[in-house]
Amino acid sequence: MNRFFCLLVLAAGLLAGCGPGPRFQYHDVPPVTELRAPIPDVAPREIATRMSSRAMQLKKRIAIARFGDIGWVDDIPFKRDDEIVAKAGGPEHVTEMLINELLKTGRFDIVERKNIEDVLKEMKFGETRWVEKTSAAKAGEVLGAQCIVMASLGVRTDAAGYVAAFIRMVDVATSRITAAVMGVGPDVQAAFAAAASELVKASAPSPWVARIVKVGDRDGKKEIIIDSGKDLGVKTDDVFAVFSLGEPIKAPDTDRVIGYRENGAGMIRVTEVKDGYSVAEPVELTAEIKPGDLVRPATDK
Repeated sequence: MNRFFCLLVLAAGLLAGCGPGPRFQYHDVPPVTELRAPIPDVAPREIATRMSSRAMQLKKRIAIARFGDIGWVDDIPFKRDDEIVAKAGGPEHVTEMLINELLKTGRFDIVERKNIEDVLKEMKFGETRWVEKTSAAKAGEVLGAQCIVMASLGVRTDAAGYVAAFIRMVDVATSRITAAVMGVGPDVQAAFAAAASELVKASAPSPWVARIVKVGDRDGKKEIIIDSGKDLGVKTDDVFAVFSLGEPIKAPDTDRVIGYRENGAGMIRVTEVKDGYSVAEPVELTAEIKPGDLVRPATDK
């Protein structure tokens, strides 16, 4: 009987080995190492699986632009109508309505709106799908936001009689417009509620991104501070990939920035979480890390 059982186990193992293998070569969770230790080509399976789930739980810190600053509208049946804004109480009141609907989703943390108009005017948001990296970096520093949300009210040209809310989200780390959605309803609040729900779905694929604010030594060990903490759902033992944005990639015909090269620098593990920031240690690094470098959940994607 024991011999028969062993044969069954052996056969099961052989069959498992013949199935489709993993897409990547995974490794065991690496121990904390010194700077410039080799890094696996992908996050370990345990890290990748856990952080894929954790990424969906992290809130995005957003700043709300002055109402009506949406720039161009591309292939969307939307027509701005300032009368709707005036009847609803003016720009400040409708902005508060939008903030309340975004907060209800539980997916966003909203920063104070101090100085945002001046920053966005300098960045010339909305003129293209991208803005210059230096301007986007300044927005991230001044506003303390991962994303900037611009919105406007109007009507949907193919649905007369309904209020339409149009929202655009810009990732300040990459300066790319990551979501453009519209919600329609019988009144302003209903339109905002529909648009906020659409924004949650549209922005989910864009990666959660935080920023390194300080790199130093503590008790002989390297210590990294990132600008996200309990307020955004970060937890102890979360593992993040570190990367910096390289030279811009430009369209040859217009010289317009269409993206940036990303240079990976390794992984860090969170050891301490506070309101507004977290402390991390190196897991494995392949390059020097510095303030301003970006971090996102370490997964195999």
